[in-house]
Amino acid sequence: MAKKKQTHYSGIGGQAVLEGVMMKNRDKYAVAVRKPNGEIEVEVEEYKGICGDKKFAKLPFIRGVFAFIDSLVLGMKVTTYSASFYEEEDEKPSKTEEKLEKMQKRFGGYWRYPKLIDFCYLVNPYYPPVKLKEEMKSNFETLLTEYPSGMEVNALLAAGAFGVKPEHIIVGNGAAELIKGLLEYLSVSADGKVGCIYPTFEEYPNRLKKERIVPFVPAGEAMHYTVEDLMQFYSVHKINTLVLINPDNPSGNYISYKECIRLIGWCKQQDMAVILDESFVDFVDIGPEEDIADVSLIRDSVLEEYHKLYIIKSISKSYGIPGARLGVLASSDEQLIRYLKKDVSIWNINSFGEFFMQIKEKYDKDYVEALGKLRECRKQLVRQLKDISFLEVYPSQANFVMCRLKGITAADLCTSLLQENIFVKDLTKKIKNGYQYIRLSIRSEEDNDRLITALRQLER
Repeated sequence: MAKKKQTHYSGIGGQAVLEGVMMKNRDKYAVAVRKPNGEIEVEVEEYKGICGDKKFAKLPFIRGVFAFIDSLVLGMKVTTYSASFYEEEDEKPSKTEEKLEKMQKRFGGYWRYPKLIDFCYLVNPYYPPVKLKEEMKSNFETLLTEYPSGMEVNALLAAGAFGVKPEHIIVGNGAAELIKGLLEYLSVSADGKVGCIYPTFEEYPNRLKKERIVPFVPAGEAMHYTVEDLMQFYSVHKINTLVLINPDNPSGNYISYKECIRLIGWCKQQDMAVILDESFVDFVDIGPEEDIADVSLIRDSVLEEYHKLYIIKSISKSYGIPGARLGVLASSDEQLIRYLKKDVSIWNINSFGEFFMQIKEKYDKDYVEALGKLRECRKQLVRQLKDISFLEVYPSQANFVMCRLKGITAADLCTSLLQENIFVKDLTKKIKNGYQYIRLSIRSEEDNDRLITALRQLER
């Protein structure tokens, strides 16, 4: 009787990708993609999985969970890689200027372009830390397959994270959701005037009728202004509500805590509401004896003294988690908070955002260290940018820097940089004073060095 032939598991697996295939064996994988011109592009890389060679990851059942997560992570990576050839081809017009315009209209989703360095959108490059991300990954399956909590639970989490009463805070699906609801609530008095400082984050004026906006445009090329400037202007041009982004976007102008209190006190005397956006305040320079909590007005003592103060904060920007879509609004106007909690959907944030708030406090020390790194990185980048002959660099207390261009248009500069896979923000349409401006986000030292190299090449 013939012996039965023994078979052995090869360990080889794979999946289809856009116009190609990925094959994997142990820690290596290869992706072959047929490009639009017919050529075959092959990439060979290593992928050791989220747990590497740790023994616990090989235990029964646990092994299957991590294998599932690894397949999702790697699958997304190779699918994105293959799609990038065709997205670029679809969006690659005859002129790079047209491609730039299309990129500017995307408002995100740049992970589809793995080689692109995004200096346009604003995050924290040094946060979250590896341990936090590993904790999120270890809970991936549960967070993906379970419903998040309702508003009351998430309000408790936010209250604990920011040290205020639950009835004084609401969590939003990003700050944008809360801005919309707040302005709709305050618009009950349809003829009320709203003061906006230009240039600004467009989400605020876009929610208002143009005839309701009373614009304040700072004098000078740097767009710098003080509390005194605002009080003098709005003493003459009467408003019901003042919108202040501090530090401001895109100028980076900053009003200190003490001066903010003075401005809000003046607004209280005028019976004016104040919308204070603190999305970038954690990035400001602080003294050796100060804490980041010392520069924020999100505290019950301030909120209760100024009943018409509404503080917005985007968690996405300062904590580097824009994909989680998190923001908060704090106020002692409990009627507003109740209104907004009923106005948003019952599950307005997802489980990943909720879990982040739940574990955030454990990593507060890492957050403080990340902010310190960013401040140092900002100083270094500003020094380097000042050596570029066609840039006038303005002081900033945010995670970005605004620059005025000399001898080159913003469109030409943005187009040239995009050819190097560097995407920056053209501010010329925002700032209509006859000059050309760009905004550069603060990224890692490696990315910043690549930007500086590209800018120096344009000087030649």
